Amino acid sequence: MVMCSVKKLLTTMLPTPEEKHKIQEATICNPYLPLGSAEQFFMMLSSISELPARLKLWIFKLDYENMEKNIGVFSRLCRAYICSGNYLSASDDWVRSTEAVLNI
Repeated sequence: MVMCSVKKLLTTMLPTPEEKHKIQEATICNPYLPLGSAEQFFMMLSSISELPARLKLWIFKLDYENMEKNIGVFSRLCRAYICSGNYLSASDDWVRSTEAVLNI
């Protein structure tokens, strides 16, 4: 959920330099006219230094945490698979049944 909203913010809601320039011009031309909420939001976003890079890093961090969780599940499955294989390899019954099938 958070990652969707961050991606949406990164792709659609960041002000372009042209939009920022127009808002600044309007503020200079009409200093006593307050900005609307959207313009205030744009100016607040544009005041954050390196915002696109920070948002991309945040998305990467969220993706990385999800990948770590998936890797943890995968490693537990591999560990269980290896343990069951080791158990079967160590079992005398399994060896005898293989010998009987192969007629050794």
